[in-house]
Amino acid sequence: MKSKHQSLNSKLMKYLHPAVSKPTGSIINFLNQKNISPLQETNWESYQLKPIIVASIIINILELASPLYINIVYTSILPSESVSSLIVLTVIVVTLMIINGWIKSVRLSLIGDGGARIDHKKRLEAISHFLQIDMNDFFKLSPTQHIQRLSAINILKDESSLQSLITAIDLIFSVLFIIVLFMIGGAVGFTAIGGIAIYLFKAFKFSKEYEEISRSRDLIDLQTRSFHEEVIEAADLIKANGLQQKMIVESEIYQDRRAHERMRQNQQSGIFQAFGSLTGQLTFSTGITLGAFLVITDNLSVGALAASILLLGKILTPWQQAMNLLNSYRRIAHSRDEYKSLMSIPITSKPGKKSIGDWHYIKINKNKDIAITAEEGEIILIKDQLHGENTRHIFLEIAGIKQSNGLLINDINVEEISSDHLKEYIAYIDPSRSFFKGTLLENLTGFQFKKNRRLALFWSMLSGLDEEVRKLPDGYNTQMSDTTSNILSRDTEAIAHIVTALSQDPKLIMIDLSNYSYGKQFVDRLEKILKRCELGKIVLIGGGGPVFSKITKKSLYLQETSKEVLQ
Repeated sequence: MKSKHQSLNSKLMKYLHPAVSKPTGSIINFLNQKNISPLQETNWESYQLKPIIVASIIINILELASPLYINIVYTSILPSESVSSLIVLTVIVVTLMIINGWIKSVRLSLIGDGGARIDHKKRLEAISHFLQIDMNDFFKLSPTQHIQRLSAINILKDESSLQSLITAIDLIFSVLFIIVLFMIGGAVGFTAIGGIAIYLFKAFKFSKEYEEISRSRDLIDLQTRSFHEEVIEAADLIKANGLQQKMIVESEIYQDRRAHERMRQNQQSGIFQAFGSLTGQLTFSTGITLGAFLVITDNLSVGALAASILLLGKILTPWQQAMNLLNSYRRIAHSRDEYKSLMSIPITSKPGKKSIGDWHYIKINKNKDIAITAEEGEIILIKDQLHGENTRHIFLEIAGIKQSNGLLINDINVEEISSDHLKEYIAYIDPSRSFFKGTLLENLTGFQFKKNRRLALFWSMLSGLDEEVRKLPDGYNTQMSDTTSNILSRDTEAIAHIVTALSQDPKLIMIDLSNYSYGKQFVDRLEKILKRCELGKIVLIGGGGPVFSKITKKSLYLQETSKEVLQ
């Protein structure tokens, strides 16, 4: 379990370094249903909303230019045979079309920028929430499941807020175009209504099937990715035990499943695209046939028929865009579900706002059962009946890593203290943990090179770590990771973790030795560090053996008088 969660640390680094009134009208209410996220809940401040709405309105108005142009040509210019009027009108219409195309490109750019910001914000919110969940909730899932969830959230896209608003505007104008079509072409308008009804009936059925296929494909992709990562991490063990053929067969199974799901999705998409194209062609052909019949019976002019044909081509497009939006939203159903599942997990607690003004003296109490008092410069060895297990839980509560239950620091409940304040002044050290992926110096400075470099090198020199580092070919630039082995000795790695904490200049240092088997080299170097800590820091050591009684001037025994200590 421990090695799995150590590998999780390195994987998580990849993700840590990835004004409108309420809408009205039946069309917008329709979009708010069918799994489209409510427009009322959208944070419109993240978008350049006004220029996008203005651009959408202008685009739809300019769409009427070509039908009106054809109608005017047939009804006025051709009968009068006026070439000059035709040239002037053509120039005007071409200019309007160019402007329309430019505005469309600007709108797409604005939508893309706004969507990218929302995507980035959602991913950061997910990572921030993930890092604040309680450890009990964290251990309910395996590291692989956590990685799969974060990978799914990483492909989350903003497909429903701004796009749905733009589509709603286009649909409103589509309805207006239908009214105009009835005014110009009369009965030709019924072909548009019929085409839309048939298209929507089939499209909704397809959309439900598409969501199921997309969810299955995403799940298979994530499982395959996790399998490949596990194979890479255990490559040496696989070769040593002759399991290459077994891994190849298992990999082929994953690839076959991915190919099958991809074929299903491509087939479904192809069928829907063909149906959409067929619906458009049938609607167009039916409109032309009905319009021609009306022209023959002298119930419709040729110019009105030509304008009606152009309007028919523009009316169905927004409805197809709306269904494509719904399909796109369903395409990321698995990512959306994972995001909602993660955000539904409660975080440890609401961040406090209080701070501890004086760190020269600390008093730690918990339910009147545990009392630790220390002054600046004191080094205290804490013992308990479970070889440091009780102490470890207390340390985690003091550092704000584990949810506290009645723990007070200087008579202030630890849950009321700002988490940033705790991180700045308190350091919890587990010498048995692994390194993060990066150089040794990056690890020693806590990946804050400019801020902590000076102190990191100071404590490295003082502890004797610098001597070991200089023996390495790349020195402080040696690449480290959770799988690093035989680069530094076990005791040297433990001292390196202590140097990492000291480089951030904390006031209270808690060293947890409950999971670490130390040697003489570690004890000797730690003694050098502790002597320097007597000048301005408080050090608590938990889980240490009798040897630490010689290098500490004070010891404390925790009585297990309450089960809450281990909760």
